[in-house]
Amino acid sequence: MRPKEVGCYHIDSKGDITVGSKQNFRKFHQPSLPFDLNAGIESFVPKKDDTSLRPILHTADTLQIKREKYDFISFRNNFNKIMETPYSRDNWAIRVVKEKGTIYFHIIQKPDRDDAQSKMFSYYGYKFEEGCTEIGTPEGGVDPNVQFCSLVELQIGEANNILLGAEIDCYLPTGQKRKLQEENPTRSQDSADQSKYIEIKTSRIIDSDRTNHSFLRYKLLKFWIQSHLAGVPSIFCGFRDDSGFVRKTQEIRVEDIPGNAAGKWHPADCVAFTQALLEWVKRQVVEGEEYVLSFSDPYRDVELYKMNHKTS
Repeated sequence: MRPKEVGCYHIDSKGDITVGSKQNFRKFHQPSLPFDLNAGIESFVPKKDDTSLRPILHTADTLQIKREKYDFISFRNNFNKIMETPYSRDNWAIRVVKEKGTIYFHIIQKPDRDDAQSKMFSYYGYKFEEGCTEIGTPEGGVDPNVQFCSLVELQIGEANNILLGAEIDCYLPTGQKRKLQEENPTRSQDSADQSKYIEIKTSRIIDSDRTNHSFLRYKLLKFWIQSHLAGVPSIFCGFRDDSGFVRKTQEIRVEDIPGNAAGKWHPADCVAFTQALLEWVKRQVVEGEEYVLSFSDPYRDVELYKMNHKTS
């Protein structure tokens, strides 16, 4: 089952939620090159560490989406981590609670890396989103707390029905022609439907066999998982130099990514691992208990903790 949008919500800079409206959803436009990713970094507003499922649950209840029809409800972030596990050494942890037959995955936030380079690269991503879209705040600053999120339902395996909340960067507006739109001429150009959603990404310029391998092996894996889970068909990537200037851009069709990265990783491995893990979790968790589902390298074990008990 392809991910299908069943609702949406918008969060403004004050944290107020508007359900069902795409009025403030950002429109894509081509940035001018070279694009300076460093501009405005001194006034950057960091993203708040609010990982509550409240926006998803509020939106579902407001739109009368029945939670009990889903086996799992989560932000996409948690599923990004799970699906990448067969090819990743990144540790992760997820809080797990079961209520009325539905399992809720709650984000456990990793401590932010405090070094200047990590903060700079984080800003680069938000800055390029701003450069490829309408300005997100009246003052023209970069505020990652302003978000448009899509609620999508999907299946991973026949028995795992999932409701995900996924932040979407922008959509292709009326009048802009790009490859993806031209190949689907029967679709309406007047609405911000899921077929026009776009993820905005940055990556280092590919200038050697090493950077090419890194892009295919690591970046495209992350790109594919994130977009595939939310049913986003297209990625717009800016390739930056070491000074923080985007020199080149490329549109990447999500359905083409596995072929482009052939031999580096296999999407079937990611899906099969995720399906098996979800089915295992369903057998383990019970109502009224709280768990932590975690993965740690180098032991390559996924473990489920309930109080002082551990299952792996």
